[in-house]
Amino acid sequence: MASRKKIYPRWAGVFAIVSFLLLARGVAYSRSDIWEKLDTGLCIASFDPVSEPKSCKGKITILKIDPAYYSFELLCASEHGQKSRTLRQWAQEFSLVAAINAGMYQDRDFLRNIGYMRNYRHINNGRISKKLGAFFVFNPVDATMPAVQMVDTRSVKGWRNIIARYHSVVQSYRMIANGEKKGWPQKGEIFCSAAVGMDRDGHVLFMLSQSLLSVHDLINELLSLPVHITEAMYVEGGPQAALYFKRGAREITLIGVCTNDRSRESQGPGFEIPNVIGIKKKIK
Repeated sequence: MASRKKIYPRWAGVFAIVSFLLLARGVAYSRSDIWEKLDTGLCIASFDPVSEPKSCKGKITILKIDPAYYSFELLCASEHGQKSRTLRQWAQEFSLVAAINAGMYQDRDFLRNIGYMRNYRHINNGRISKKLGAFFVFNPVDATMPAVQMVDTRSVKGWRNIIARYHSVVQSYRMIANGEKKGWPQKGEIFCSAAVGMDRDGHVLFMLSQSLLSVHDLINELLSLPVHITEAMYVEGGPQAALYFKRGAREITLIGVCTNDRSRESQGPGFEIPNVIGIKKKIK
């Protein structure tokens, strides 16, 4: 058995460099406002991953949404004409300000989510998967519940009772719970990814990484950002992953394709997506 003294120095320098970079990045971000305000209750920010491959300089883009000013909608092709649409098409047809994948779809049924998915009386997938540990829930049955929640089935007691008190429920793979990484060992597969999360102040986060990262590394990146993410779940990977928003004359469609051209905000229509989570501005 090799001694620890022979193994540790090989990695000590690497750990020190990564720790320094993460600390330096946090200090740099803390010196200025990282968020660009799009509207009241809606902000956007982009970050350079520390661990991104040299061949790809894609950013991690995060749209921060305040539920006090925006309502959330779950739109399923199985409920709306059995027809998938691009995010832009979903947004235009249903007057959405922003939208993101609601979850991965099944190989045998492209309209059905891999985990439980319900929107009011419409059931897209009535089966709760034991492999998927996160729920994103919104549109509460009554005003005693928060407008939105992320529920971790491994740590929240009575989670079935909680999701039953919401009209819109989406189940997917958990990434972060209570501010900590959950699962996702390093397996080597790298791709662009979309995720939905929440921060410590109750904002909802629509996130898209256009850098080729394993989910293991992406989680570490997200936790290192000065965004204070407490919960997150994985909703799609590869070119099907997408993020859309439109405010005024500015319209952006980001898709899960790595690009070195950081000036490009619009990258075409993207793939047709069967299930999306969208937002609308509340009328007060």
